[in-house]
Amino acid sequence: MEKKKIKLTQELWAKILAFVLLALFTAALLGGVLIIISAASGECYRYSSLEEALGNMQYYGISDDVLFWLNIVFDLRYASFAIAAAGLVGAICCIVFLCCAAGRRKNREDIALNWLDKLPTDVYLLICCGAAFLLVALGVELIADRAYFYPQIDAIFYMIIAGGALCLLASIYCALAFLLSLATRVKAGGGIWWRNTAICWALKLCWRAVRWCWGLV
Repeated sequence: MEKKKIKLTQELWAKILAFVLLALFTAALLGGVLIIISAASGECYRYSSLEEALGNMQYYGISDDVLFWLNIVFDLRYASFAIAAAGLVGAICCIVFLCCAAGRRKNREDIALNWLDKLPTDVYLLICCGAAFLLVALGVELIADRAYFYPQIDAIFYMIIAGGALCLLASIYCALAFLLSLATRVKAGGGIWWRNTAICWALKLCWRAVRWCWGLV
């Protein structure tokens, strides 16, 4: 008996790999955009060398660590466009694959719903949006406070910046969690994605109340 071929969208290792690649592509996208913004704000595109862009600023308290990172920004100011574009395309491809793989299991042709997919759609949306908002606020707070109020570059600086970046990445995964759950519900059919909502339940309850009141007339 010929062994049935398992689709790539049903393989667990492929899904895990897609999540890992998504994190890498997202980091490339955010890093490229950050370099573009930093280079544009420092008018690095107008000059041919970092010394020309800085002028005499290096004599006014700019540390060697800051100059090191400014060199990186200046050297990658043009390559950052390609980095950001590659990150965006790669992230989109990973998201499309994960949406196609959502609800797919080995040796099953139907769509499998997990316990998160059985939560009311609008309630799950609120949970994911709330978690993403809190993570973004925390990440921005960590990065902004460290960058503007204590710009010294040391081990603590790297730890806080990494923590802020992880918070921002986690917020993206919160949004992705709802997107994949929505894709699973839509593919499951039967209007689960809108029938299984608190709003729909409330409307049904109101309609029953109206019918009951009408029956009393």
